[in-house]
Amino acid sequence: MRRSCRHGRRAFTLVELLVVIAIIGILIALLLPAVQAARESARRSSCTNNLKQIGLAAQNYFDAIRVLPPAGLNYGWPSAYYDGKPTNVTNLNGFMLMLPFMEQQAVYAKYNFNGSAGAYDPNAIPLAMDPASCGNDVIVSMQLPIFYCPSDDGPRAQPSSGGGDYGISPNSQRFGARTCYEFSTNPGYELSYGNSWNYGAANWKTTRALFGMNSASRLDDVKDGTSHSTAFIETTLLVGNGGGNTWGYRGWVMTGVSLYGAAGTGVNGWTAPASWSSWYSAPPTVGMVVEWGSAASLHPGGCQATMADGSVQFISEVADLLTLARLGYIADGNTLVGF
Repeated sequence: MRRSCRHGRRAFTLVELLVVIAIIGILIALLLPAVQAARESARRSSCTNNLKQIGLAAQNYFDAIRVLPPAGLNYGWPSAYYDGKPTNVTNLNGFMLMLPFMEQQAVYAKYNFNGSAGAYDPNAIPLAMDPASCGNDVIVSMQLPIFYCPSDDGPRAQPSSGGGDYGISPNSQRFGARTCYEFSTNPGYELSYGNSWNYGAANWKTTRALFGMNSASRLDDVKDGTSHSTAFIETTLLVGNGGGNTWGYRGWVMTGVSLYGAAGTGVNGWTAPASWSSWYSAPPTVGMVVEWGSAASLHPGGCQATMADGSVQFISEVADLLTLARLGYIADGNTLVGF
């Protein structure tokens, strides 16, 4: 008769289980930042590629047309105009003109250039044709991947449908498609003076950006060096004082972007100036740049910008404001080193 022998297996004690769990927790805590950093590195690389593609598209546009594209055409909302008001309003963002050079020929072919991209026109200038009636609202509501930084998880759709300051048109219920990238402009001038890029005063020319409404820059206009002058700049999808930027049309305060900012908030300005306390109550929020016309991103420590030579540079959020301003000027006589 065979006797079976069973050996008892010792179970983990509670203390041993707690020690194992604690060790696993420590390992996860050590590993998680590395994983997050690796993911952000990949997202930043993808963003860099988007900006390089946009810069290359501008260079190819220049080769074909012999001038760089404008930041936009015939806005209907500036406070005043130099060289007279436009004969009709198109509110077109210059990215639309660049689409064939971004491998978006099919989208470009559907846009009706006899009409307008956006209908905001408080100055009552004749509108080329309402975006809804000519079908352009369909185009400017398209969320094209090249216009989005993967690190920015803000809403890609402009929340104002049905027109208003930031929407496409009162006759359309479509939502405009936002963008994380914008033309380098002088935002304050763009808001206050239509055609300010073409204005002839000498002091304005020294603070001229590469782009503006109805601009027609050439690369040889960049006297300060194409590697030291910004062309396209990151901004966030969310804007505290404004409705954000859309890639297809120009609504209120959609003026392009500068590193200095419309109000001198610099890069990644999340906090409103103290002087705004009487009318602005939104808390500081990383990912929502506080002022329209300002540069920002969700990359830690700064944002990216495409220079006029097509290279992409990371711009620190602690760079001094004078340097940031001069990076946006193409002919102020100050060539920057080590920004």
